[in-house]
Amino acid sequence: MAGRKKTYRKLSGSRFGLFFTHSLWQGDDHLLRVESGMMIERYWRFYFADIQAVLLHRTQAHYYWSFLWTSLALVWGACLFIESFPRSLALGFGLFFLLLLVANLLLGPSCRVQLQTAVQVQRLPGLVRIRKASRVMNRIRQAAERVQGPLAPPASRSADDPPIAATIAGQLAYHQPSGSRAAEAGTATRRIKFSPWLHQALFGALLISALCHGWNLFAPHLVLVVVTHGLLLALITLAIVTLVRNYEGMRDSLLAKVTWMSLVVITVQGLAVYIMYMLMITTMRNPRAVYNNWAVLSAYIEFQLSGRPFPVGVTAGCAVIDLLLGGIGFLALWAHKRPGRK
Repeated sequence: MAGRKKTYRKLSGSRFGLFFTHSLWQGDDHLLRVESGMMIERYWRFYFADIQAVLLHRTQAHYYWSFLWTSLALVWGACLFIESFPRSLALGFGLFFLLLLVANLLLGPSCRVQLQTAVQVQRLPGLVRIRKASRVMNRIRQAAERVQGPLAPPASRSADDPPIAATIAGQLAYHQPSGSRAAEAGTATRRIKFSPWLHQALFGALLISALCHGWNLFAPHLVLVVVTHGLLLALITLAIVTLVRNYEGMRDSLLAKVTWMSLVVITVQGLAVYIMYMLMITTMRNPRAVYNNWAVLSAYIEFQLSGRPFPVGVTAGCAVIDLLLGGIGFLALWAHKRPGRK
């Protein structure tokens, strides 16, 4: 006779990443974490009888997002007072970033949730806001109590026991015996290679690019156009190298999110330059120059230096985005805990 089919209830919605999606499910006797990609799917099972703790750590991510959306809304709002700047473009982007700010405030404080067993400590996906994480943690506590009996915070701990992380009152947190693999996993320092100079070069190049874009708004010049586009190619390469070399040292951190966001934004800028400008605008305005690379490039540079609202708006947007990414990147790098440090 075939075994009884297991039923699952979704605890946290899929958290979309650049290449993978993550979700958390509750089964009859275990939690199931699923990581799905285009050609691969991975599973982690955590049985309720083996769960030793679920730890919630408050983070500062929501403050950084609030700062980002506020800055962008103010910048685009200030563009309304520039006579040569398209008002519809400034108003549209200003309202868009204002809505993102309101949504971030409504979601509440941010957090990170980790599940601990005797052999591993795993981060639970999708639980990045305290309000939602509290509900999920209570469900996990109730399911663990049905298997292990009533659970309570550790009342008696010896001086030799490692400290456990602080959690919200009423959440699952109980004693971790000293010497266990989970305790060692929570306190041991890993020897991971981390090269901060790669991030410094990436975010520094973003600030230089923002400076060149801003300078080009007030004093358009051929040299500035060439420099900004050369920096764009260098930034794409530098972002990829940084993510590959420092992946383990910044996993699941704000620094990793800012670096991934930088790569995505830079790639979008590059695609916009090639597709929208080089192929659509330049060749449509100069169809005879389609097979003449030098003529296409000359027409593109002339369009960039024409002072029309569209290229001016795009240049201003690139300057603002590069400036914010570079500044937030340096703040995230300064706050990032280096691998190997306690």
